Amino acid sequence: MTAFREAAETPSDENTARRQTWTRGFAATETAKAGLAASLLLAACIFGTVASPALADENTVNIPLGQDAQASIPNLINVSIGDGKPAALVFDTGSSGIRVMEQMVGPNVRKTDQKIRGTYANGTVVDGYVAYADISFPDASGPARTTRPIAIEVITHVSCGAPAANCSALPLGSVGYFGADYRGEDGLSNPFQALEGNLSSGFVVDATDSQNAFVAVGLTRGNAGSFDFMRVGAGARTTVDGFPTWQTDGIEACYTLDTMGPACQPVLFGTGSPAMTFALPGYEIGYFTDPIGDLMPGHTVTMQIGNAISLSLESTGDLRTDDIVVSSSGPVSNAGMPFFQRYAVAFDAREGRIGFQDAD
Repeated sequence: MTAFREAAETPSDENTARRQTWTRGFAATETAKAGLAASLLLAACIFGTVASPALADENTVNIPLGQDAQASIPNLINVSIGDGKPAALVFDTGSSGIRVMEQMVGPNVRKTDQKIRGTYANGTVVDGYVAYADISFPDASGPARTTRPIAIEVITHVSCGAPAANCSALPLGSVGYFGADYRGEDGLSNPFQALEGNLSSGFVVDATDSQNAFVAVGLTRGNAGSFDFMRVGAGARTTVDGFPTWQTDGIEACYTLDTMGPACQPVLFGTGSPAMTFALPGYEIGYFTDPIGDLMPGHTVTMQIGNAISLSLESTGDLRTDDIVVSSSGPVSNAGMPFFQRYAVAFDAREGRIGFQDAD
């Protein structure tokens, strides 16, 4: 199975601690700080901005997002697993499926004999098993529960392998991970896909106001009708639960660093990545960046996505607002938390689209 990796080594200072995030390997939510290569199937299915098909005027619910002490945007979601007590999971739109500590699952979970093992960049090793459970959202503004049990991964044991000094692989305040991507990594589903009716149609992440961040589950004219949408390609497989997948890393973004570039590559929109990460071919680490790739203050990055997005970020050294990582190579970029501070993002599960709305 796919290995799991942590985005950064064990933090040694406050800024590094803010960047540390628990993230699935091959999810491309990891940053270049760890020096990890993401083996992703890349899609060049770029169709540009498209007119919105008719959105439903139906059921939707809002779920508030809580603040992780290490994150620059609220990205914790309360979830009940198998009728258990609420569990605060890291909400990441860059990976798929639920992965949770065993003590947080409820009584109505069906355990299987399928074992899992994950290894993080700092040497932390987690072991567990695949299980099936109903998922519900106790903080939602209305009823929101999966119509049937879906596959999840349950962690039973955390251990240290070299060179880990400690085994704290999960972000502070969390007991697991909620992957809301539609690529179906390791066969796992975005749990929203198993909700009833229009609630399974997609969702909007709005973290532009850190005091009122939320996920709107179920796309409607009211919550997504004004977004600029771009299409992505259909995935080649379904999840183990039988849901379709989408190539959500199939949109191309072009990056300019001061006068260098533009360099274009596929982009993933992951709320689990603390940094915006991208590659400039031929760039030498240390020229504009520190030894681990963080852009030094006084430089400007411009991100362009077709006619939908033109975003300029000036690096100030404040990793809570403009954490930017530049490397010389990499198969996919990640818009990361800096993007979600400035744009609400919609993910359309039925039409295969990603939409954007500027916070201004």
